[in-house]
Amino acid sequence: TRFDVFMQGPGFFESQAYPASIQYDMSALIKTHQLDLNRLDQASVEYVKQSSEGKAYFLPIQLEGMVLYYNKSLFDKFGVPYPSDGMTWEQMWDKAKQLTRKEGGVQYFGFGTNTSTIQGMNPLSIPLADPKTDTPTINKDERWKRFYDYFYEQPNKIPGYQDAIQATKGFPTLDMFVKDQTVAMFAYQSGLINVWEEQLKALNWDIVALPPLPGQPGVGSMATPKLFGITSMAKDKDAAMIAIQYLLSDEHQKELARKGITPIVTSDEVKKELGKNSLYKDRNWNALVQYKFAPLALRPAYYSQLNAIYQKHFIAASLGQTDLNSALRAAEEEAVKVIAEFKNK
Repeated sequence: TRFDVFMQGPGFFESQAYPASIQYDMSALIKTHQLDLNRLDQASVEYVKQSSEGKAYFLPIQLEGMVLYYNKSLFDKFGVPYPSDGMTWEQMWDKAKQLTRKEGGVQYFGFGTNTSTIQGMNPLSIPLADPKTDTPTINKDERWKRFYDYFYEQPNKIPGYQDAIQATKGFPTLDMFVKDQTVAMFAYQSGLINVWEEQLKALNWDIVALPPLPGQPGVGSMATPKLFGITSMAKDKDAAMIAIQYLLSDEHQKELARKGITPIVTSDEVKKELGKNSLYKDRNWNALVQYKFAPLALRPAYYSQLNAIYQKHFIAASLGQTDLNSALRAAEEEAVKVIAEFKNK
């Protein structure tokens, strides 16, 4: 079936479009239609160049980054001041310690996150594999140990946290934050506000920017852009580019922003429209754009498989089922096999 424009996320665009040879270099059309890529989030623009090997097989249209959701009722219940934009990583953990407790037979957690999501959008910009050699990074890139420390080891040091996850054989989840209301702060994608609009009605919540990691002032998580690319089979490529040009216009970007979707355009005029038409227009929408996004690491075609492998072994180490170095080695061995199987398809 012929179609003119293909839309996917990073890694998935490449794994689906490239093997079918439907990608098309839009570089000449970008010049002809005078698209100013300087208006866009530069981490995403750089990803276009790297993934397309200097060409332009797609353009980013919108973004989704990580923010810190928090349950105001739990902060009120335990007399802890609310989080705020601009707070440090250490200040966040100080609040998490105060809110991790057992009361009335109920276990409360100060902090939680979806470990798979934060891994794929990690603020350290660690790629899951070296794109040039198709080798896993898990046991070679030292930044993975820092990542483990920030998102697994530091929660484990909170009094009562390790005992609680050992008892449940798992970590605080999104359901525990939204439905059970036993998690005070949860780091997750900003798009949840639209996807779970109904579920969030039961929660007295707000958001702040996820604090930058130590040594990375002013830098948030990696973002996940939505990528649009004209296909090689498109009959009228100029018409397709005009459509994409409209999606990148201030008019359309403001429309996205009003719905609560992070615009790819970085102008203050567009960003100030964030959340105005949302059911939750009174929330702290500045959290979505408080910091610049971390550089976006290239995602290989086997990204999902590697992400699951890394997460599994990190969890095993965090639960005390193995030590970290053994977990890294085991993850590497498993990842090497998966990559080999993928390449031999």
